[in-house]
Amino acid sequence: QEALARSRGTLQAEADPLLPTDRLVQSYLQRHYQKATAKRTPSAAEREDQKKSRLFGIDASSQTNRASRMGRKSTLLNDAYRFALAQYELLRTQEASQQDDVDHPPLTEEHSIHLVDQMLAKEDEQERKRTREAAQAAQEWRKQQKASKAAASKANIETKEPAPALEEGPSSSTTTQAQSQAQTETSLPSILHSKPRTIRAMNIWASRLSAVPYSRWTIGATVALDHWIAADVLGMSEETWEALLQGGGDVDDGDDMSLLPRGRDIIAVRGSLFPETVLDTSLDNGDLEATSAEEQEEEELDETEQSIDELLASLGGDFDFGGDSTSSSLWASEDNKKKAGNVDQDIGTLVEELQTWRAKNIKLAYAQWDETAKKEFNTWMVEYISVLTTETDGDVDLEKTRERLLSAPPVSRDESDAFWDKVRDQTSAEIFLHGLLEKGVPAAQDGVVKKQYQTFLGLPYEVQLQKLVDLGTLRPLYDEYISETDRVTFMARYGETLLEGTMVEHLLKDPNGPISADELGPEYGTDFASKGDRFRIEMLPYGSDEFDVPRSERARMLFRAWNTHKAGRASYEEHMFKQGKLGLEYSNETKKERDKRKRKERNEED
Repeated sequence: QEALARSRGTLQAEADPLLPTDRLVQSYLQRHYQKATAKRTPSAAEREDQKKSRLFGIDASSQTNRASRMGRKSTLLNDAYRFALAQYELLRTQEASQQDDVDHPPLTEEHSIHLVDQMLAKEDEQERKRTREAAQAAQEWRKQQKASKAAASKANIETKEPAPALEEGPSSSTTTQAQSQAQTETSLPSILHSKPRTIRAMNIWASRLSAVPYSRWTIGATVALDHWIAADVLGMSEETWEALLQGGGDVDDGDDMSLLPRGRDIIAVRGSLFPETVLDTSLDNGDLEATSAEEQEEEELDETEQSIDELLASLGGDFDFGGDSTSSSLWASEDNKKKAGNVDQDIGTLVEELQTWRAKNIKLAYAQWDETAKKEFNTWMVEYISVLTTETDGDVDLEKTRERLLSAPPVSRDESDAFWDKVRDQTSAEIFLHGLLEKGVPAAQDGVVKKQYQTFLGLPYEVQLQKLVDLGTLRPLYDEYISETDRVTFMARYGETLLEGTMVEHLLKDPNGPISADELGPEYGTDFASKGDRFRIEMLPYGSDEFDVPRSERARMLFRAWNTHKAGRASYEEHMFKQGKLGLEYSNETKKERDKRKRKERNEED
């Protein structure tokens, strides 16, 4: 409205806001942009736009902000109005209480911002905890259903006798009703108890899945199902669902991963209530672990990256993101995959043996072992190192390696999985951290471990949570029980991200360089090194030669535009599905065939 008034020349210098919350909304947006601008430096493309603006005398800042921020992320406005309404209600409440109590100090707007921030953060935290508990209850119910089904099937096979019929009598009807009620309660997860409308809706969705396989569903139908799970089953707010559908973040803040756990909760509940929606055929329909949701996300990410790569290629230019990137040549080579597959079994055995050595070291320190035990351990350690290292790793300090290996307590595979499950995402880490803060420092710990506990508990809460989330994200690098195949796969996908900013050697073209093209190996190819070219080696931050360049910024903008397109299509098709204008599956018939069919149906009705 402001832009329209400016274009018509009818904007007043001091126009009154249409609503009492408009001023609070504008204040929120200003704080948001100031915070986003302060914590990031302009990219090369933005600096280029600013240079052109100064050269031609054009004020492009507001236009850039509207096009790149407001136009692409409606969730920012939702957050602004949510904050403004809460702030307005708080100010009105304090104003009313001040009239009753004259001595009560007035609430300033700055103080109200702090109070509303805390209140909304608490609400979001409670919602994350509530959805996670509901998702865990649904998964546990699915496991119990699978176990009961397996036990009943085993009992029928062993007895091979039909179940005895109920005796008819005065109490047979009452017994049947009680058994039916008990069966109904056990055949539904606890999150659906006392929710008759949700149960009826679940039966409708189940009938739709029976009519059309989930793999053939339209985008509108799949989004409507997930929306129903988020709102009715998990109790998420519409603001949270909208932000999750839009990608969970603002362009200025980068990718916001805080909503990712709630997306995984939706996928987990969907697979628990409707096992036929788990598209991974290698999994049993009744067995939905947390990794199945992550695998579906990885498959969807691969398809998205492939689509964007094709779009980038069609636009021309030397775009190289993912796919055949440097990370592929560093970690995802066929030799690395083959080696990882060969050592998986060896590593599993060595890790189990390592726990035995650690248990022995707790009972009796290594320095007090006899020479036979020390020699046996050192022989085992050399084998352990040979499996995990390569020739390019260089020499290994055996003494420090021994100290690091034996300093940790023995941990079984089940204990390891239980710990890593507690920090696998932000919601799990929050629940784990709250329990840790309530318990405090364990009294039975030794001096070193106790000091580490005290150091961690002395950090600010935000730092503690971020450390746990980072730890869970890097599980493939820290978990001893992770297979080498999974570790190589993780590095192939995220290796470049982990290395970004690290000083590494770069091979750069230099007419006066000491290295000739003939001295390079065949892996560089003729596209990089032609005959007569010369090179030099220089230490540079990894990724700095590609990140802050205009073409990389344009590619990132294309990713954002692709995300906006997907979110818009999902919302539109969901609306069409709810209006009955889009079915469960797409029709392959042409417009001419559809019109012909409709005319035939009308003639038959007449």
